[in-house]
Amino acid sequence: MNTLRLALSGIPFLLIIYVIITKEDKFLPLIFLFLSLFWLVLAIEEFRKKRKAKGWILGISFLLTLYISISFLI
Repeated sequence: MNTLRLALSGIPFLLIIYVIITKEDKFLPLIFLFLSLFWLVLAIEEFRKKRKAKGWILGISFLLTLYISISFLI
């Protein structure tokens, strides 16, 4: 789970650096998609640690960023 969390936080970071350097915004939906998956992994980890309040907040964050990602694609 740690490797997945590291990958899902590193990929958007690299994409953000690319967007800043090239001024192209075509990767913004991908950035939000990877961030939403990152929030999902964090939410699952929190639920496994029996921290339900934080897990629900992260789950809601996952849904909101997933919605943003999908709305950018449409």
